[in-house]
Amino acid sequence: MAQGENIVTPQRQKSQDSAESISCSDLMKPPPMTQAEKGLPSISCNEGKLSRSDIDSASYLTDEIQVIIKEIECKYVDVSPLKKLLNSFFEFSSSYDQARSIIHHMDVDSAKKKLFIAEGERLTNAMFVEKDKVEVVSSLHQSPDNMKKVIKALCKRAQDLEVLLTVVEDEVEGARLETLFEVTETCRIV
Repeated sequence: MAQGENIVTPQRQKSQDSAESISCSDLMKPPPMTQAEKGLPSISCNEGKLSRSDIDSASYLTDEIQVIIKEIECKYVDVSPLKKLLNSFFEFSSSYDQARSIIHHMDVDSAKKKLFIAEGERLTNAMFVEKDKVEVVSSLHQSPDNMKKVIKALCKRAQDLEVLLTVVEDEVEGARLETLFEVTETCRIV
């Protein structure tokens, strides 16, 4: 079709004598543009099923559809079944959008809760590990202190034993000298 050609859409109108006549009042109007040509979102059906993106864009088409329905009503065509169908479709679309939004927020909240619980468990485990490390370090720190105390006690005990050994050696030496002296005395007498 050439670019300058116009499509004539005849309209049926009732005349006074009830005969139908065709008037072409819109001879100079260009053909209507499709939604895709206007750059607006369009709804497409594939084997009777709407895709998710189609339902998303359907909520944006409500105003466009209302304008088209008003234009059709101006031409004296009964579109009440179509209106009911479209209204129920758009109600379904908006309730679907609301439900999906609620589910999305629930998923986000659920993910946040799971993350919070996982981080809480991780923090608790880290606290237990740190507590164990502190106990080990504390026991290691206490070990040298305890060892120092034990060494000091052993040194004190060693000093006490040396003093006792000296006393015992002196007593043994004294007893030996006494024994020797008595033996010598006994030998002299005999």
